Amino acid sequence: MDKRGRLLVICATILVLIFVGTASATNWSVDGSGGADFSVIQEAINNASMGDTIIVHSGVYYEQVYVNKSVRLKGIGYPVVAANGSGSAITLNADGITLEGFNATNSGSSGSDVGIKVTSNNNTITGNNVSNNGWNGISVDSSNNNSITGNNVCNNEYSISLSDSNNNTITGNNVSNNKYGGIYLADSSNNNSITGNTFVNNGLRVSNSYQNTVGGNIVNGKLLVYLEDASDYTVKDAGQVILVNCTNITVKNLDLSNTDVGIGLWKTENSRISNNNVSNNNCGSISLSDSSNNSITGNNASNNNGDGISISDSSNNTITGNNASSNSNVGIYLSGDSSNNSITGNNVRNNSNVGIWLSSLGLFPFNNTITDNNVRNNYGGIYLSRSSNNSITGNNVSDNYDDGISLSRSSNNSITGNTFVNDGLSVDDSYQNTVEENIVNGKPLVYLEDASDYTVEDAGQVIVVNCTNITVENLDLANTSVGVALWKTEDSKVLNNTVSNNGNGISISRSSNNRITGNNVGNNSIGGISLWGSSNNIITGNNVCNSSIGGISLWNSCNNNTITGNTFVNCGLSVFEPYQNAVGDNTVNGKPLVYLVDASEYTVRDAGQVILVSCTNITVEGLDLSNTSVGIELWKTEDSKVLNNTVSNNSNRGIILSDSSNNSIYINNFINNTGNVYSYASTNIWNSPEEITYTYDGTTYASYLGNYWADYKGRADANGIGNAPYSIDSEKDECDLYPLMTPFEYYISSEFETEVVATSNMETIAKTFVTLLNESEFEKAHALFNKDMAEAVPVNKLNTTWNSLIDQYGAFTGIENISSTEEKGYETVFVTCNFSKTFLDAKIVFDIHEKIAGLFFLPIYGPPEYADPDSFTESECTVGTGKWKLPGALTIPKGEGPFYAVVLVAGSGPEDMNETIGPNKPFKDLAWGLATEGIAVLRYDKRTYRYPEECIAMIKNDNFTVNDETIDDAIAAVDLLRETERIDHDNISVLGHSWGGYLAPRIAARDENISGLILLAAPARSLPDLIIEQTEYLASRDGKIDEKEVKSLEEVKEQAKKVKELNISTGEILLGAPKSYWEDLSDYDPVNVARNLSRPILILQGERDYHVTTVDYEMWIKGLLGKNNLCFKNILYSDFNHLFMAVPGTGEATPADLFIPGHVALIVIDDVADWIMNQKENKLLTQINAD
Repeated sequence: MDKRGRLLVICATILVLIFVGTASATNWSVDGSGGADFSVIQEAINNASMGDTIIVHSGVYYEQVYVNKSVRLKGIGYPVVAANGSGSAITLNADGITLEGFNATNSGSSGSDVGIKVTSNNNTITGNNVSNNGWNGISVDSSNNNSITGNNVCNNEYSISLSDSNNNTITGNNVSNNKYGGIYLADSSNNNSITGNTFVNNGLRVSNSYQNTVGGNIVNGKLLVYLEDASDYTVKDAGQVILVNCTNITVKNLDLSNTDVGIGLWKTENSRISNNNVSNNNCGSISLSDSSNNSITGNNASNNNGDGISISDSSNNTITGNNASSNSNVGIYLSGDSSNNSITGNNVRNNSNVGIWLSSLGLFPFNNTITDNNVRNNYGGIYLSRSSNNSITGNNVSDNYDDGISLSRSSNNSITGNTFVNDGLSVDDSYQNTVEENIVNGKPLVYLEDASDYTVEDAGQVIVVNCTNITVENLDLANTSVGVALWKTEDSKVLNNTVSNNGNGISISRSSNNRITGNNVGNNSIGGISLWGSSNNIITGNNVCNSSIGGISLWNSCNNNTITGNTFVNCGLSVFEPYQNAVGDNTVNGKPLVYLVDASEYTVRDAGQVILVSCTNITVEGLDLSNTSVGIELWKTEDSKVLNNTVSNNSNRGIILSDSSNNSIYINNFINNTGNVYSYASTNIWNSPEEITYTYDGTTYASYLGNYWADYKGRADANGIGNAPYSIDSEKDECDLYPLMTPFEYYISSEFETEVVATSNMETIAKTFVTLLNESEFEKAHALFNKDMAEAVPVNKLNTTWNSLIDQYGAFTGIENISSTEEKGYETVFVTCNFSKTFLDAKIVFDIHEKIAGLFFLPIYGPPEYADPDSFTESECTVGTGKWKLPGALTIPKGEGPFYAVVLVAGSGPEDMNETIGPNKPFKDLAWGLATEGIAVLRYDKRTYRYPEECIAMIKNDNFTVNDETIDDAIAAVDLLRETERIDHDNISVLGHSWGGYLAPRIAARDENISGLILLAAPARSLPDLIIEQTEYLASRDGKIDEKEVKSLEEVKEQAKKVKELNISTGEILLGAPKSYWEDLSDYDPVNVARNLSRPILILQGERDYHVTTVDYEMWIKGLLGKNNLCFKNILYSDFNHLFMAVPGTGEATPADLFIPGHVALIVIDDVADWIMNQKENKLLTQINAD
């Protein structure tokens, strides 16, 4: 065959192969609702061949799709691939895949979980929605030559991340609202093209990646400026600035907010970043990596998620005059090989972590200068971690939560001339530092290193490092980080000092043979006297109180110390790995501190705290172990019993067990401890060894009994045992299998005798609570409170409250009734209590864990004498529709009608339909009194009362006005009356009380068919003016205004000034309301609006009212007089308060007046009724005046 023939054969063969290949490609269909080739996407992939197309129809596919073949996946109607919160939604693990038109969502939250994960090359990912994934939206890992175009990537933790990936094209994507990043190029991701993407609240991040083409991207409507290998350039406008390998770039006077990192420098030198606003970014404000000789000056780097200014492996930079405040991490952060940087004159405040932090990341920052900075109200002030040869001088360091300046494994630093206020120095394993001429709260910071034979005579703080025979005596060391710190110090004495209100009081680390004696150590927030790895010290005769972690703490192998004769109040001893310490003759809250070592066969009968070390067969029974650091500690203790104890309100733990097993802990109360239990390397039994017969809620049961845990979240079975175990150690599945639902006393002792039967567990708890109050068992009653309630109402206050009720209402004689209801999502139980003089309802509100979250004693409402319930009917109704519908009450006289009607509009705040305040219900009085006189009345819950959480959300979102608060609902109430039979639709008035009266003219202006207005104690002045007047009145009632009241009044005046000037930032809450609320009211003048209504108005005012005074009453009269088209009537009552109730006695009005039981006065009812019934006459006069 010649060459030509062979060529024809080869061509024919190629054509055959082409046609065969084309013919073999298959289209597969997937539809989860049926009718397709497959109902599961993964099954289609498993059955497909290379080159096939898989068409997936709309629907939700709960699967993790793994694509390991070169296929095309096309979504019709954006099918959803939901990973169910675990793993990745879609993984591309073969070259040449096309993925188009999918929703990829709900991946897991680990670093490897992604919406769309790419681990192969030459793929096309286009037109997908990738949202709400737990980690990355799209991840490209060690993958090249992929095309990612036209995708919407939003609301993920991260958006599009490239790691070690090259030559990829990322273009035309919408990237928005991803928490930590928009597009991230990391780990040598080079030669990629990032173009034409739109970022909203996101942007670009670059780490160790070069030669990328980045252009035409938009960040929040402005250009993303990316410069690489550029020089001598000024950035004039940008939404974000990224500089890579640049020189002499200027970025100034820009607003770079709401992106990932506002300004990022990578290997960039001799550039200037000045006077920019770089705030509210996702991943920090200004970041320098491997960049030197730059100037960062005068920038606002605040309110960012992450660091304000971050400097990594960068040297010889100047950071000066910046505001690095209110960031979620560190204000100014230097890490790695960062040296010779100057950080001067910066304002570093209110950062959630440390203000200025020099920290090692493998390499160590050194030779940096930190000078003249204002470092305040951060978690920590200035921290050095493994950082040496730095100069920290002339800084103002104040009110940081932890340490002012902290040296941790940092040596040869100079700490000089700093001023500390409510702060100080902390040293941890750091040596050869120069610490001189620092001031702590106006007194010297005494720092001694390698000193001996010296007595400290004056100091605001004392730090002693590697010293011998130092005496610290008769000093007042308060409001600093640690009062006295001894580090590697021997044969020294700390005597007769007052050490209070510090972080740590006295700290002794790796120190021995010291004496700590006769000190008053109180109110230190972390620990009183703390020993760390220290031995052979004597701690004796100290008074230690109110230290949260431990009064005296022995940490990390503290051995052979003597702890004797110390007095603990509201704290105690805490131990960790304690051996051979002598502990004796200490008291905790007036009772012995029982500390046993190597003991056996012993019963503890009296103690304020119990600590057992290497003991066997010890019984701890029948004790009240409360208000100390840890109620009970067991270390290497076995075969012991802990039962029938109440362990409550301890600041560290209720009980700690370490290396302790085969102990039995049962029938104890663990209540309101900071942590009820901690178990380490221990396995114990948490219920009785055998079934116990007991009575619960009047019925006898037999069961194993565990312990009562105040933080238990299960629900009760009928026998009073929880329906689920209480977890002790989740890692070992150790549990209390029989948790008690109420304190153990109620399973053993009888209840107060009554024939009233509780029908639910919460009714049982409420009944028990009242019974305990009657029996003066106030601590046991207090144990039924949840944590917030327990803090708000301590035991002594509960005692005082109950006894004041008895003084006022007579002896308690029994429970008359128990009922329950749900109010605002909370279960509420009413226990009707019979006192010798009256009945009171104990209103007991429970949280979801069946703990008492609210307590009110309410006189049972009795109708006023002028009300005749037989003359009217009252029925429930609903005001409004949709999400804001409100419960109301419609009170209509009996008879055919039609009846004149009135809508009651309540005052400020979240008011119920009765305007309940204490025992009084003025709106119910008005409704029943007016209905008795033949007038129909509609009243309803305010929106802020019925939907508090929703309204608070609107306030925080700056989307709340008086229309939302009051006006829309009042109009809806009027409309409801117009639709109601037996109502005279032409004679519907609005009665507004207080703030409701202030807004009544605006309500009437919205509805021209409202027939008249009744204003009860209605302000004529603005709310800010009223609040100032009320604040001044209340502050001056005792004849003087103290410093706290002056400060409060100044704050109110400042807020009122800003409100009047509308100088309000978005999101700022002033006088309890947002910007939108005050803007809505800015042009509103109620008197002027009323003058133009041409409808009759009745104005009523009490002279004993300090909320709204006669000043407002006279302004109404003056403003309305002489208006021809207006008929109004005004009445002033001499002895009535803000509720129009008579106040007995004379003198100034007080807040307590509103809580005196009473009713709206009959004369007010009569005057309002007469005015309403004369509506026709009032309207006629209005028309005559108009003519």
